[in-house]
Amino acid sequence: MEHALNWFEIPVADMDRAIRFYESASASKLRRESFGGPGQELAVFEVKDAAGVKGALLAAPHAKPSAHGAIVYLNAAPAIDAWLERAQRAGGKVLLGKTALPEGWAFSPKCWTPRAIASACTRWPDREAEMKNWIAVASAEHARRGRDHQPLGFMQVGHGKLAPLRRIRPGDRVAYYSPTLALGGKDKFQSFVSIGIVGPGEAYEFDMGGGFVPWRRDVAYLPAREAPIAPLLEQFDFVEDRQRWGYKFRFGLFDIDDHDMLLIANAMGVAPPMLYFP
Repeated sequence: MEHALNWFEIPVADMDRAIRFYESASASKLRRESFGGPGQELAVFEVKDAAGVKGALLAAPHAKPSAHGAIVYLNAAPAIDAWLERAQRAGGKVLLGKTALPEGWAFSPKCWTPRAIASACTRWPDREAEMKNWIAVASAEHARRGRDHQPLGFMQVGHGKLAPLRRIRPGDRVAYYSPTLALGGKDKFQSFVSIGIVGPGEAYEFDMGGGFVPWRRDVAYLPAREAPIAPLLEQFDFVEDRQRWGYKFRFGLFDIDDHDMLLIANAMGVAPPMLYFP
């Protein structure tokens, strides 16, 4: 038996409301389908792996939401904290917070939304040392486009080149720095725009039209405020020469230590646990 579970269904009483909640919490789209006759409907969770376990929300006369019964653990990779925060913003309530398990797993047994109960499960790297920190560079216009993309954010670097993205692994942390507001513009911005966790999977091509097909990686961006770099320059480890602090940004992508990523996170109002720092 390849999987212990082939299919799951989560009963809901209000399908429209449930879809809004689960799409917001999971940062993914659900596919709505008619099923089994009048009064019965599914909203199917999309999965990238055709061989993976699938499931759906179910609205039907015989299906009643309940706080009792089987517990389904939804895949919240790469960041269970971000999943739970989105769930709360969408109207859910966390009944029991993230709980660490052996071998790098964590779970949140119950995230409650009116008329539905679900759970989330994810796995982070076995050792925090495996998570690298990156600063990527793009105009604020482009960084915001990747941050605000739905259902999941993305990153592009070096005008869509693949080679830089191959250096990054799922679970790594990334912060976007924007020297200007627009590509090629002279309007200085010099601020961090977004911060998040690189999603699972490899880099992929995306056709943006006009013959431009850049390489991307998925990123689970966290709720954060944009923050100017100037107040942090004296504290950064990667700034070796204060007079030439912008030198490294010319590479478009470079790695930094935990100390510097924590400085950025703090300036952007992101709590360390959201990035898997102690």
